[in-house]
Amino acid sequence: MASDLASALAAGKHALSEPEAKALLEGFGVATPKSAVACSAASLASAAADLSPPFAVKVVSAEGAHKSDVGGVRLHLEDAAAVEAAVQAMPAAEAYLVEEMAPSGVEMVIGGYRHARFGPVLMAGFGGVLVEILDDIAFRICPIDRSDADAMLAGLKGARLLSGYRGAAPVDRDALIDVMMAVGGPEGLLMQHAETIAEFDVNPLIVSTKGAVAVDARARLEQAPAEVPRVAPNLTALLAPNAVAVAGASANNIAHGNLYIRQLKAFGFAKPIYPIHPNAETIEGLKAYPSLTALPEPVDYAYMAVGPKAAPDMLAAANGATKFAQVMASGFDTAEARAGLAATGKAGGARVLGPNCLGTYAPASGLSFMAGSSNRAGGVTVLAQSGGLSMDILRRGQRRGVAYRSLITMGDCADLGPADLLPWFLDDPETKVIGLYLEDAPGGRALFEALAKAKGRKPVVLLIGGRTEAGARAASSHTGALASDGRVWDAVARQTGAALVDTLDGFIDALL
Repeated sequence: MASDLASALAAGKHALSEPEAKALLEGFGVATPKSAVACSAASLASAAADLSPPFAVKVVSAEGAHKSDVGGVRLHLEDAAAVEAAVQAMPAAEAYLVEEMAPSGVEMVIGGYRHARFGPVLMAGFGGVLVEILDDIAFRICPIDRSDADAMLAGLKGARLLSGYRGAAPVDRDALIDVMMAVGGPEGLLMQHAETIAEFDVNPLIVSTKGAVAVDARARLEQAPAEVPRVAPNLTALLAPNAVAVAGASANNIAHGNLYIRQLKAFGFAKPIYPIHPNAETIEGLKAYPSLTALPEPVDYAYMAVGPKAAPDMLAAANGATKFAQVMASGFDTAEARAGLAATGKAGGARVLGPNCLGTYAPASGLSFMAGSSNRAGGVTVLAQSGGLSMDILRRGQRRGVAYRSLITMGDCADLGPADLLPWFLDDPETKVIGLYLEDAPGGRALFEALAKAKGRKPVVLLIGGRTEAGARAASSHTGALASDGRVWDAVARQTGAALVDTLDGFIDALL
């Protein structure tokens, strides 16, 4: 089936019709109503003779509009004549579906979509035509296990409807969880077809006392982008560098690089500091060098306070002169520009932090980018995508008594991001608590897996920029319309045990 979906995409097909989506479900063990497809009213009525009434009739279409919204569904038809009359009253279509009506029960929705960062995500909740109004749903990152599925159901506001309510018998919970596993489990549909299925909906899934039946299904196809292999770095050289090169200091004025050199001196950095300048002989009382390759020794860390045009050129020509380069400049506004920066760093032998960041703070080695920061070292590490907020984290945290092992500003994560840095700190014996302030999640799948490995090992605190304001994403499916990054981060926290907070004060509280 994977090759069939890939072939469909290659042929320009971007959605599955209901019969096609149900056939895919059946391959994963999900029950669907007995049905038949025909192209005319008379043919469909004839096909109904082999089925048991009452019948449902639907138009067959891979288009995005919901069938019930365009008059494409007729229910509770008692015989073949009613089937034929229903088709004649429907909008014209290439084909029509007749099927046996499923037993009555609780209408659920089981769906999933491919998150741009985290990959396949499962949704489960109360479904039917009011699914988006009820908005009683839960999300989890795939693959799930049965305990995840059970927790999703238990967290629904209407959970009592599944256990029997006002004299109703409990539904077959195991059958419902079986369907959730068939869609979102390790061997489920979303994981097995992660490269081709962008969205998948089963709505409604009717769950009764004797099982669960997928009454309607739809799928949207889209080829997944190629994943970029991630190589996690050893951060020892970044946090305790043998020397620091500073690009972007001036011999005549006070530039960003000058302030950084002064801060290093004031903070007590005891290793060599090498200003980089094409013409100057000395800067801030230190001998200057025209390029990274002209330095008297390779350095572990280069602080790049130059513009967006100069930084890539300097990195491309570094020739192994620095292990880590942190780029302060903004202006890398496109994915192509950021990828180009990472590529030039790699070509020059450096891993890149940034662009659009402020620096790295490691008090034990005398490394700091912020005036007034404390020399007191501790066990808290923070990885932050916002340079400005990172300064607030340092100031407020230090006032509250937080002692930091390190704080790394990651900016736009052209090369290194949270997914690359987190694994090292999970194994770092000097880091006892980890805080993440994120505005995006590059390498989200790897980040999720790293957070899952942290569960029970080290406390991790998450503060996500804009999480509480995230709206529904534009999408063709119920799952897509109901999904938001806020709900996905809730799922990440629930599955990994990370503490998800909404405010900076809450973040500092959790780090203590």
